[in-house]
Amino acid sequence: MSEWGQQRPESWGGTGAARRGSGGARRWVPALLVVGVMGLYALAMRPAPPPEGWDTDFERAAAEASSTGRNMLLAFHMPGCPPCLVMERKVLSTDEVARAAADLVRVRVDATRQPAVAMRYNIQSTPTFVIADAQGAPLARTEGAMSVEAFVRFLKAVPAISPPSP
Repeated sequence: MSEWGQQRPESWGGTGAARRGSGGARRWVPALLVVGVMGLYALAMRPAPPPEGWDTDFERAAAEASSTGRNMLLAFHMPGCPPCLVMERKVLSTDEVARAAADLVRVRVDATRQPAVAMRYNIQSTPTFVIADAQGAPLARTEGAMSVEAFVRFLKAVPAISPPSP
């Protein structure tokens, strides 16, 4: 009986053995939902593979830029950064960006795994994109996610080949 003197059906939680048997399952439902949501989040936030033509080793890319005299495009990112994932999956991997950045040595830099490089370029947030000359000096910089068109405009704002040193 409820506190108002009405009898409740057994399906409302009842008392005794029926209630004890179903109460445990109800406690697991929220935990299973949390685990499921966390699993979906982890799946959505998994690192994107580097787009074709992008290196992930800054030192190797810097050596290539220095030996060829080409500018570098550095794409700073962090694991689990939603705007970084959008840029990697929807912008950096496009044919338009590949064409616009064809003369640049392209490198993705994980700011958590290469903190010295991030500090060198004063990275405060991700995604951040830096165009640097063949010696590594920054020429241009932009931060945050943007459209393919806006990113191509950024790339075209800086000459692809470093000017000769005097």
